[in-house]
Amino acid sequence: QVGNILLQNEIAKETLPPMPLDVCGAESQGMIGYMLQRALRSELESAGQHIPVTTIVSQTLVDAKDPAFKNPTKPVGPFYTEKEARRLQESNGWHIISDSGRGYRRVVPSPTPLDILEKETIIRLFEAGTVVIGVGGGGVPVMRDKDGRLRGVEAVLDKDRTAALLGKILGVETLLILTDVEKVF
Repeated sequence: QVGNILLQNEIAKETLPPMPLDVCGAESQGMIGYMLQRALRSELESAGQHIPVTTIVSQTLVDAKDPAFKNPTKPVGPFYTEKEARRLQESNGWHIISDSGRGYRRVVPSPTPLDILEKETIIRLFEAGTVVIGVGGGGVPVMRDKDGRLRGVEAVLDKDRTAALLGKILGVETLLILTDVEKVF
């Protein structure tokens, strides 16, 4: 997931430039989407079903004025010592918190998803009978700048909220959110 990609960035920072959080989110979406797509396609074909399956790297629009940007709360990436955390806070301008006595972590905003930019493509594929894997991890958060151009955002999205938004866009009657958390029904 994104945390592992951020850890790879940290480990390789002397050799390769670290990727911004939105690019890490897109990488994670593509990677996990590919694994799901391949596994689902294999299972369908084993059952004699030849249903198309595809992954869409999805951008989710957020509002630059969302209050989450003033109060980042979502921990991402590896744990740091207090000394490392201070250095990163000063050099990168990161927001850092003490995380349950386990060390220090970067926190980023988790704004409300407003729209899914690839919704028309997802709808067309869905209506054509394609199994679509999209908005992985909540989608890549993007916002419009003052000129109306899209830009990636250093934030993460709540995947359940974005899944609910996609369900609403698609007009589905039932939304299943699968989790490995015990006793969550």
